Amino acid sequence: MGQKHSKRPKKLKSQPEVTEIIELNDNQSEPDDECGGIVSDVIKPSVYPIELKKVMENVESIEKSIESMTASQINLYYANLKDDLHGNWQKVYEIKDGDDVRAKKIETIERIKSALKRLNEEVLTRNDE
Repeated sequence: MGQKHSKRPKKLKSQPEVTEIIELNDNQSEPDDECGGIVSDVIKPSVYPIELKKVMENVESIEKSIESMTASQINLYYANLKDDLHGNWQKVYEIKDGDDVRAKKIETIERIKSALKRLNEEVLTRNDE
């Protein structure tokens, strides 16, 4: 009627592990004489979180749009632009950071502050005229 099952489960036969032995040459780790004996620091490109990159792109596009707007357009879109900048500012604070990301977050916040300052100056100077 069916196949008969054995009482012992089937086990896979284990094979010995193979380890490859590699000889390291000490001469490779020493600095070349061409560099003058000075070992330069290796600059590791920082990888920023995607959220921070998006905020940086948003702030850049808002700054460009403010520069290209006329006085009447700035007055019309002032509230939206200001809300967008404040929203991006809050997003920067929500991003978890390490030591390398913290500096970029501070730079982004300072950029948002300067954009808000320019926007407010544009509106105030245009309204005074």
